Amino acid sequence: MRDSLFFLLLVAFLPACVENPYVQGERLYDIHCANCHLDEGQGLGSMNPPLNDISFREDYASQLACIVRYGLNDTLQIGIRTFDIPMPGNKELTAAEIANIYNYIVHSWHPEMSKTTESEIQEQLKSCTIE
Repeated sequence: MRDSLFFLLLVAFLPACVENPYVQGERLYDIHCANCHLDEGQGLGSMNPPLNDISFREDYASQLACIVRYGLNDTLQIGIRTFDIPMPGNKELTAAEIANIYNYIVHSWHPEMSKTTESEIQEQLKSCTIE
């Protein structure tokens, strides 16, 4: 009886686990990114750039690991808008956590992009010119 109950609970909740494989990335995004870039990645007016914009994907997605880890003091051009408010880094985030954030952003707003792995993020972090 006990085994049957466990199996039924497992079957009932397993689809919820598979439905959103980016739940950890979403939680990390909510903690470290959403205050400035908002829940839907639309950014905050002229202060914080949108992460859901196609121009972000084309111009800055390849630098996301470095930007998340070390922050950014440069001016960003996203579409026709310019953003020049510095972004603090998140040096406490691991490569795995940055990969989870990246994959959540890609899954949410840029599904045509490839997902990344922890080892790919580690390689990107080795080549950062931002520090």
